[in-house]
Amino acid sequence: MRKRELLIAAGFLLLTAIGLLLAFWPQGLSRAEKAAVLELSGYPFSAFQDISKEALDGREDKFPAARLVLAAGGVYAFICRPEGYYAAIDLVVVIDSSSQIITGVRIVRHRESREYVRDFESGWFAEPFAGKNTANYFRLARLGATWPEEIDIITGATITSQAVLNGVNTALGVYREYVLGLGSEAIPERVDGYIRL
Repeated sequence: MRKRELLIAAGFLLLTAIGLLLAFWPQGLSRAEKAAVLELSGYPFSAFQDISKEALDGREDKFPAARLVLAAGGVYAFICRPEGYYAAIDLVVVIDSSSQIITGVRIVRHRESREYVRDFESGWFAEPFAGKNTANYFRLARLGATWPEEIDIITGATITSQAVLNGVNTALGVYREYVLGLGSEAIPERVDGYIRL
């Protein structure tokens, strides 16, 4: 009888330890998201700490596309999930706080139509964010970007382009409020005016 009680207690302690580990470990990060954090930051994923709880506290309604916020050595990685035309788009945005510059953006998962968003896979759409300052939200340019905060739209994929922009702007908003202590406008999870049927 004593042996059985010890086994039950050991099983309970093991499950409790696993539960605590999962509660404090970044949840649900895919291999692609971890690889993007490494590629864009230069830091191994293990160097990052999950600061989502404090960074997103009280900001969930203002920036609903923000999933996770990670930090390592003055570099912040944001995992965002805005709603695209067909489904959510998972992206990683990395910001270097010492230079106030976006080091890069990677679209790691989407279910958008391949014929319209082939530029996602080539990186053409995400590359222009790299090296941009964090001072202003970005907006789409329809006939060629002329201002630093403009990003060229993907022709035929307006909703998808705006959704990615919402994800990047979500990262900027959380960064500016949490790290810099500045106010920022709310960024919707879904593109304004678009209703998925």
